[in-house]
Amino acid sequence: MGHARQGIPRVFCGWRLVFSFGKTSPPIVLYRFILIVHTTAKRLLFPYFVIQGTCLLWVPRNGLTLFAVFYSLGNIASLLSTMFLTGPLKQLKRMCDKTRALATGIMITCLVLTFCAAFWWKNKGLALLFCILQFLAFTWYSLSYIPFARDAIIKLFSACFK
Repeated sequence: MGHARQGIPRVFCGWRLVFSFGKTSPPIVLYRFILIVHTTAKRLLFPYFVIQGTCLLWVPRNGLTLFAVFYSLGNIASLLSTMFLTGPLKQLKRMCDKTRALATGIMITCLVLTFCAAFWWKNKGLALLFCILQFLAFTWYSLSYIPFARDAIIKLFSACFK
């Protein structure tokens, strides 16, 4: 571990921060642990599925289908990682807020339709279209957490298309 300087430990690794109790109360240590697990899951799972799907995109027959499935699994992993941090009920309430309800509905509908297009209808073009719509809906959903971000994007696009 690091040397304590003025009551604040010098920490070089996140895990040391979790397990160095010192004057830190157990709830803060638990919160630090959850934060580290959340960021690790977000940094590893989502990119893993997206990179895996992108690599499988070039497989001759089923590449586009595999890409769509892995991209959708990456979006599900991203949603589950935020549910892990805030709690499932609080996250579901936030997802169904007035400002996010439309984006959430489109995102979940596109997730389901991507799997339907990939496995049931076996239509690769539709699966790719639903992946693009997933991306747009997830981006719009994520922008709702940043104050005035949606307004800025709307102003940007309205200025571009004048």
